[in-house]
Amino acid sequence: MAQHEVAARAGSYADWPAGLDDRLLSALAKRGVTRPYTHQAEAIAAARGGQDVVLATSTASGKSLCFHAPIVQAVLDDPRARRCCCSRPGAGARPGPEPARAGGRGGAGARRRRRLRR
Repeated sequence: MAQHEVAARAGSYADWPAGLDDRLLSALAKRGVTRPYTHQAEAIAAARGGQDVVLATSTASGKSLCFHAPIVQAVLDDPRARRCCCSRPGAGARPGPEPARAGGRGGAGARRRRRLRR
């Protein structure tokens, strides 16, 4: 695993990507989000353009909006559209499962997965 630390800096803002519904922008504005951070605008535009998006930013930097805004927009574009968001509860609060050990036996996470398969 590689780790690289970057010093904290002030956020930079951008305009909302083109094509977002006024209802979505209004709902965000009511919650105090009037302009996206640059990484949010870029991620939303990329997702709406059909690109895969991976984000690695600090806690409370708005990653969730990057993924949820395109989903809400898709439903606003086509009310019959359906999307599924899956995440592990408390994913940010706990370390992940232990890596597999020699001999094919996994750690605690592997035992949990085996129990769920029964």
